[in-house]
Parts: sequence; structure tokens; C-alpha cells
Amino acid sequence: MLKTISEKTSKVMDVSFFAKYLVKFVAFYYIAKFCFYAWHAVSYGPGLIHIPFFEQYLNFYDFIKIYMFQLPSGLAEWFGVHAFQDTDQSLQVQGGRRLLVKRPCYGIGLISFWAAFVLADSTAWKRKFVWGIVGIACLLLINILRVTLMLIATKNQWNIHLLDSYGLTHHTQFNIVAYALIFLLMFFYYKRNKASLGRSKEIQAVAG
Repeated sequence: MLKTISEKTSKVMDVSFFAKYLVKFVAFYYIAKFCFYAWHAVSYGPGLIHIPFFEQYLNFYDFIKIYMFQLPSGLAEWFGVHAFQDTDQSLQVQGGRRLLVKRPCYGIGLISFWAAFVLADSTAWKRKFVWGIVGIACLLLINILRVTLMLIATKNQWNIHLLDSYGLTHHTQFNIVAYALIFLLMFFYYKRNKASLGRSKEIQAVAG
């Protein structure tokens, strides 16, 4: 009986894939966080921690400034909103309030989630790389649009806390949209790879 249940369960859910995915997700998530903080430390840290080469040539924060500060403020300009980075973690809207953009806003957890899903799969590395880049690009794009919308809302004094009493802060709302996008990407990834796998088996059968 237990064998029958196990067989039925394995048909519904790939247990080995799930276990492998879970291990890789946890590992990748914490490795990504460690690398980010370590990179920040060697670029800006004091004394022996600081490595000038990293600060000058491999400064991860330069990418963050473009991705989270310069691109959103540039897009907001199209809507008549003038904003500039005034601290490491904020954008100042001209004639308005300051918008805080802290580390949890960078989307490292979301990117790690998607990357772990792709890495846990058994498909070819070339396909993993392409899908990994596409997914990360999509997540970066919606985050840029999120910050842009927040700048516009700040300038126009929109009530962005309208749903806070229901536990739906703007951060939570963004996570819902982001994970919906990830699951949509997962669906297309799985569908496309299964179709490719089927074609490969047909070719092998004909060749055999």
C-alpha cells in the first residue's frame, strides 16, 4: 500500500527535484546574501577589509546606483518628476518628500528564488543560462518600474498606505506581483523545456 501511495505521489510531484531545489535555493540565497555583504565590505570597509581594487573596478554598488537610483529617476523625468540620489539609501524628490530605497528593496531574495529554480533543473546549462538571464532581467525591470511609480506617487502625494491596515503594504504588493511573475516564468520554462525534451527523444528514437 505504501508503495502504491509513493508511486502516485511521485507522479504528481517530482520529490527528488523538490528536495534538490530546496537545498539549492537555501544555499544560493544565503551565498548571494553573503557575497553581497562581503562585496560591500571589501569595497567600503575599513582597514584590512577594504580592497581598493574592488572599490575602483569591481564596485557592486555602482550597479545598484544605476539599477535602483539612476534608471528610476530617469524614467520619472518623463512624467515631470525630478528626483536625485541624496544618500546611499534614498532618493529625494524635488519639491516633495524623500523616498527610502533600502537593501531589502534590491530584490536579492527574488533573484535568488528564480536562479535557484533554474539551477535545480536538469536541463542543459546553455538553456539554464538563457532562462536565468531572462528571468533576472524581468525581475530587475519590474523593480525599476516599482521605484519609478513610487517616485511619481511621492511627488503627487498619492496615498500609498491605503491598504496598510490590511497588511498589504506597497512592499507586500510588489512581492505578490513579483512572485506571480516568477510562477508565470516557471510555467513557461517548464512547458518549453518539456516540449524540447519531447522533440529530443523523438529525434533519438528515429536515429536509433
